[in-house]
Amino acid sequence: MGTFVCGALHWNAIKEKIWGYPRSIIAFDVETENYGLIELLDNMENKTYDVVVGALQGCLCAIATHFNDTINIWMMKDYGVKESWTMLYSFQGGIYSTPSLYGLRPLTYSRNGDQLLLDRNGLSLLWYDLKEKKVKDVDLPQWKNINAFFVEICGESLIKLGDPTVE
Repeated sequence: MGTFVCGALHWNAIKEKIWGYPRSIIAFDVETENYGLIELLDNMENKTYDVVVGALQGCLCAIATHFNDTINIWMMKDYGVKESWTMLYSFQGGIYSTPSLYGLRPLTYSRNGDQLLLDRNGLSLLWYDLKEKKVKDVDLPQWKNINAFFVEICGESLIKLGDPTVE
């Protein structure tokens, strides 16, 4: 599943056949139909088990889960500029924590901006408290019998789908 940001669809890529290293992000510009690579900073890949692509506030994000159970959330503040990757948050709780926080993807901030909503690999939703630096489950009793789900953030547009006047 890809992430749409800045007019392009993005997804993870591993450039070599060695598991986990080095990583980059493939970008497909939907207007020009051209492919490109979005490079990660070298320190984003250091001891990284997995990188998940996401979007937050209209910017490309990467969540790096490290072998030492550290999770770093990065944002590319200037699209396409490798050096503009900025670490937003870092917290403990990776693949070996209970529950496992493997496969996190940012969705949005809470109304007052003090929490970040995360999708946990289609298994649950989590709130990350920015001040407390703690993760907690979103309690949704009506979802107790659901094994997996898919969450997508949709953006508004003034263009009607299927409008024949739009090329």
